[in-house]
Amino acid sequence: MSHKFEKLVDLISVIENSLDRGEWEEIAKCDLSVKAIVSDYSSSTLDVNDKSRLIDLLVKLNTLYDRLGAENLGRRTELGGELKKLNKERNAISQYIQSSGY
Repeated sequence: MSHKFEKLVDLISVIENSLDRGEWEEIAKCDLSVKAIVSDYSSSTLDVNDKSRLIDLLVKLNTLYDRLGAENLGRRTELGGELKKLNKERNAISQYIQSSGY
């Protein structure tokens, strides 16, 4: 295997493993590096095989971001439900306090 895209391969691996383990802080750190690494590789002169390899890696990275987006949507929905429940409880407490004369 060519080491030409080693940084990108390593980054993809870390993102994938972090996503599997739910390590959101690690994913956020990696996300900060993605643009610079991809930009470096995209601006370099590549032969046909390297271009093909880079495209494959970018497709894999895009798949991870799609997965991350779906995961975040699920987490957001779950948190939204929790917030609704907390809001109902707060309203119930507020009504109790008002009706009890406190």
